[in-house]
Amino acid sequence: MTRTRKGSARRQSTKRLLKRAKGYYGARGKLRRVAKQSVMKGDQYAFRDRRAKKRDFRRLWITRISAACRQRQISYSHFVGGLKKAGITLDRKVLADLALNDPKAFDAVVAEARAALPSGHPGSPRRAVAGGTPAVEPRQPSGPGVPAEPGARPARAVPGET
Repeated sequence: MTRTRKGSARRQSTKRLLKRAKGYYGARGKLRRVAKQSVMKGDQYAFRDRRAKKRDFRRLWITRISAACRQRQISYSHFVGGLKKAGITLDRKVLADLALNDPKAFDAVVAEARAALPSGHPGSPRRAVAGGTPAVEPRQPSGPGVPAEPGARPARAVPGET
């Protein structure tokens, strides 16, 4: 039997590979062996980052919801707990979109979540309204170099200052 050398199949395979490596820098987009390694590594990155993308977006949505909740004097965890008790099944993507693009609708969702919390709960409306104070106290800056009260000197001297 005669020996075969793949012929057009090899050429098609190389062509397909170099097409995927198009735009790569230098030999990565021109030479078969280097292009194959680059394409394989690119596939590994793509596989990994398709999963990381889901985590990143969830983290972004939670950050946006949390910021919107803080503006409405309720913590993120109390808000989510209230949603569960109220039976509201909006996902974080939708909640983040509401918080960003439709604040009135988000206010309504927050009100529903608050109403579902028990009366002594930190985010409940009965506690938030009493005396007109917010349920979540705003944080005061603290730490080295921050005065304890207006006009007071810092506790520690900054190096280089006299």
